[in-house]
Amino acid sequence: MAAFLGAGDAADAFRVAFLVPNMLRRVFGEGAFSQAFVPVLASYRTSSSDAAMRRLIAGVITCLLFAVGTVTIFGVLGADVLARLFGDGFFEIPGKHELTSRLLRTMFPYLALVSSVALLGAVLNCLGRFGAPAFVPSILNLAMIASLGLSAPLGAMPVEMAAGGVLIGGVAQVGFLYWFVRRAGMSVNLGWPPFDEGVARVARLMVPAILGASLGQLSLLLNTRIASGLPAGSVSWLGYADRLMEFPVALLGIPIGTAILPALVRRFAEDDNKGYSHALDAGLKVALLISAPAAVLMFVAARPLVYTLLMRGEFSELDAGQSAAALGAYGTGLVALIAGKVLAPAYFARQNIRAPLLAAVVSLTMVQVVNLVSVPRLGHVGLAVSISAGAWVNMLLLFVGLLKIGVIRPSCSSAVFVLRVAAAALVMFFVAVELVDVLAGAWAARSSLWQRTVALAFVIAVPATVYLVALFVAGVRPMHLRFAAER
Repeated sequence: MAAFLGAGDAADAFRVAFLVPNMLRRVFGEGAFSQAFVPVLASYRTSSSDAAMRRLIAGVITCLLFAVGTVTIFGVLGADVLARLFGDGFFEIPGKHELTSRLLRTMFPYLALVSSVALLGAVLNCLGRFGAPAFVPSILNLAMIASLGLSAPLGAMPVEMAAGGVLIGGVAQVGFLYWFVRRAGMSVNLGWPPFDEGVARVARLMVPAILGASLGQLSLLLNTRIASGLPAGSVSWLGYADRLMEFPVALLGIPIGTAILPALVRRFAEDDNKGYSHALDAGLKVALLISAPAAVLMFVAARPLVYTLLMRGEFSELDAGQSAAALGAYGTGLVALIAGKVLAPAYFARQNIRAPLLAAVVSLTMVQVVNLVSVPRLGHVGLAVSISAGAWVNMLLLFVGLLKIGVIRPSCSSAVFVLRVAAAALVMFFVAVELVDVLAGAWAARSSLWQRTVALAFVIAVPATVYLVALFVAGVRPMHLRFAAER
């Protein structure tokens, strides 16, 4: 997308247009819906018959499709109003608002498709099958890449082809997961009447979950509106940095949280408090062990990462520098962001949505307060700084809440583990700083892609090796994680 769209008006318009269904996806899809549906479905699998489980799935998908179908109709009809709401600053540039509205009208039906994907993925996760749901986002990416590649042969605008690719990818995602669900022996059909006791439980849990998810998306809405009023390209610069920041989150935080949730639900149902705490402890240790070096590289090597991965085609050196600055700011909040993805399931497994909701309210307030100070001084980078600050506040509130109810049980061994990882990450930080400085010339505009790639490989591999050696010297062993998981 960087090569085809760069960071110009078309890229800004696409980012805002795709943001709207994507934002609602986190409310109706893997956000509030999954948080409410997975614990109920897992409890049905533990204590009810297969027939009752199928009735629950049928009732939930009927209600879900009715809700998102209604929202989709209103979204398509009100695309112009939504484009104005999210990209208020686009009116100053002729044609930019109109393009945003047109792209939004094309992509809004993706909401119904991705909500179905969330339900099918939740069913597979509860059956202990994580591979297909983990792979399915790649199908959307592949569809968008293929659509962009066909824009020149078809003589079409790349941005409109990318929007069409979103719909094609959504349909392919649904078909892919549906096949796996049927292969697992589950049937997914519409059910009438859709309401029963299980569906009512999901609905009750979704109300506070929707409020919590909506607050998080409200923060995104406000930040996008602010970015649309900054210099042209600001929305895209943040968007590309966000994609690179989301890579370790999607690779580490979300899978750990997804995998740990069914296990926590089982332990809670069995009243196994000790096992519950140890499972969460194992998840947090794995998250810290991997997110710490990722955060170091994102902060120190933001420029090498962006210049190597994105600077080509329509994506200029100016665009690369601005995106790299935002990526470095995002890196300061990466550990908290990933830890939050692991801590939140500890509440959802207990069907407690209110505590994460309160944390989201405070986090949203913090983001906007920081914006008041950072944006006038740092521009679009200030928006990334505020997101990182909000992530730390959210993570600390979730941690303290679990500490108070005894789910997290502090121990000397856990404290020592954290100190060992922090020491190893600090050693890695100094090595990475020196290496980036030594190889600074490799990322000049005149450098070839081959030179940048080789230099980036060194910047990643050498500090990563140093980190692993430092962990070993500090006394961290695989047995520490295995012991926590097994107990």
